[in-house]
Amino acid sequence: MRGKGLCSPLVDHLLHIVFGELNQEKVELNVFDWNTNAIKCYEKAGFTINPNKVLERTVNGKTWFALNMVLDKVNWIKQIY
Repeated sequence: MRGKGLCSPLVDHLLHIVFGELNQEKVELNVFDWNTNAIKCYEKAGFTINPNKVLERTVNGKTWFALNMVLDKVNWIKQIY
């Protein structure tokens, strides 16, 4: 379903659940650095890259790097209003 424009509405809906219904203060996610479309989608939703937290995974003999992205409730509210 990549490239169908589903990322932004889905992420927005999930953030409304996490911050609104579940009343969480912060959300973190990990995304592989090569997944630039996902990174752009998350940045559009307000997430920022946490440069202090990078994960490494070996997949089929190659090293993949996962970036940690964070968004707190205060910045999310600023963005939507």
